[in-house]
Order: sequence, then structure tokens, then C-alpha cells
Amino acid sequence: GNSASRSSVVKMEPLGHRDVPRMRGDIPKMLITGVQGVRKFGQEDAPEDNVHVALAVIRPLEPSADILVCVNYPGQEECSEAAEALLRSVLGSFEVVDWELFV
Repeated sequence: GNSASRSSVVKMEPLGHRDVPRMRGDIPKMLITGVQGVRKFGQEDAPEDNVHVALAVIRPLEPSADILVCVNYPGQEECSEAAEALLRSVLGSFEVVDWELFV
């Protein structure tokens, strides 16, 4: 686990081929966004910071693997959209060149 004192899921939605164009369309893909309340390491008395998390889960059946692409973005509420936008930008060019890495 991590040292987050609170966490919440903001959004969960499937990703399509347009979101991850270099990944086969039949491979399940999900986008999850959320926020965690954390204190900086070693600063237990400091106020919590919000850390916005955007996570893509890609689950190819062959090979059986989970591919996780994660963006952590500190800041206030508007940073949630920034984290998701950054993740979507990464996914737009994400490609597995050698599937043998998962064997």
C-alpha cells in the first residue's frame, strides 16, 4: 500500500481504439482517475496535499498480462483534468513493439 490517508475514485470508463490507436481493439482497456490525500515523506505534521492519479489498465489475453500506465499530478481540483489529459496523450502514442517481453 501507500501512505495516503484518503482516496477516492473520480471516474472509471472503458477506453476505445481511438484512445489507444496502436493497441488492438479487442484488448480490454480502462481509464481510472482519482485523488489521494498524502503528506510529503518525513513531514507528518504538514498539511495533506492532493495528488491526482490517472491510470490506464490494459489487459491483453495473450500473453496474460496487465499493463499499467500511471500519471500522478499534485495540485488542486483542476489538476485532475491535467492528469487525465497527460495520460491520454501518452496513450495516443503507446505501443508494445515486442510482445515477447511479457512471456
